[in-house]
Amino acid sequence: NFQNRLGFVTEDTVSFSGTGDYFNLFRTTVRQLDESDPFEVSPNTDDGDVIKYALSFENDIILISNQAQFKLSGKEGFSPSTATCTKSSALTSDLFAQPVVVNDTVYLPYAQEETTGMYGIRKSKSVADKYEHMDTTEEIPGYLPRGPRRVVGSSKHEMLFLLDDSDNKSLYVYSWDDNKDGRTHSAWTKWTFGNIEIHDIIMMGDRLYCITDVAN
Repeated sequence: NFQNRLGFVTEDTVSFSGTGDYFNLFRTTVRQLDESDPFEVSPNTDDGDVIKYALSFENDIILISNQAQFKLSGKEGFSPSTATCTKSSALTSDLFAQPVVVNDTVYLPYAQEETTGMYGIRKSKSVADKYEHMDTTEEIPGYLPRGPRRVVGSSKHEMLFLLDDSDNKSLYVYSWDDNKDGRTHSAWTKWTFGNIEIHDIIMMGDRLYCITDVAN
């Protein structure tokens, strides 16, 4: 649900229902497209690149592919005549796990040969309709295993949790501290749980829940 419309994402198109009418996917007339009618938006992706995820982000929608990120915006109302889709960054990523939004940042995993890195994407403060990024793993190349299965985050605690199939007894945890001067603390750590095997992780509110087995 975005701006009182239901959205559907395919490989190259995002389709929206009528305003306040989630089951209406057909325009009122073929001659005229009313502002409340359903409509479609197609980002200008490179050949062979497809939309993988769409996330609500800073009052917009961020569309994420393997090669780029697009901002789908509707600041002045969201209708066929006002909706805009802008290529806002061109980060290459390998989407093993769904990216996650924590506060004002989208965390996006990417491949590093046999390991994984993690970008943080934010709205640019100096250039309209563009994103800027930081690499949270720049100082620790090779630390995160390749291909995380699940990434979840806590806005309250400013923490990111990564679960990997190659080590189901551990979680990789990113913690940080932001203030008016920027990011003053940033660190990755590894939590190991001994005889507990972790099958999945879920963030609900400010609590992390782990689906586990206890090994004999």
